[in-house]
Amino acid sequence: MAQRAVAGTPPFYAMAVYHCQQSGEKAVKAFLVFHSLIFEKTHDIEVLIDLACGIEPGFSELSDAADALTPYATRVPLPERDLLSRATTIRIRRSSVPCQEHL
Repeated sequence: MAQRAVAGTPPFYAMAVYHCQQSGEKAVKAFLVFHSLIFEKTHDIEVLIDLACGIEPGFSELSDAADALTPYATRVPLPERDLLSRATTIRIRRSSVPCQEHL
């Protein structure tokens, strides 16, 4: 979904980042559930990453991506309000690469 949002004309960067955040959050939560770890409801990927590090220390590599994506957890992206700057988009894209490789 994120790739399709960015590839559109015009590109919908906020929508792409929102979908990246959602997929990252869901992936870490799935890992925690798979390992029977009980956790409080949160959208904070950094908190979830810290919990996952207790099981798999390699999750620490995703801290920067979690830090970049967490603020977008509850922002509903609307195409007409897609105001992310190109610089912000590049920073998020670079920080999400370790996420893609880890998953």
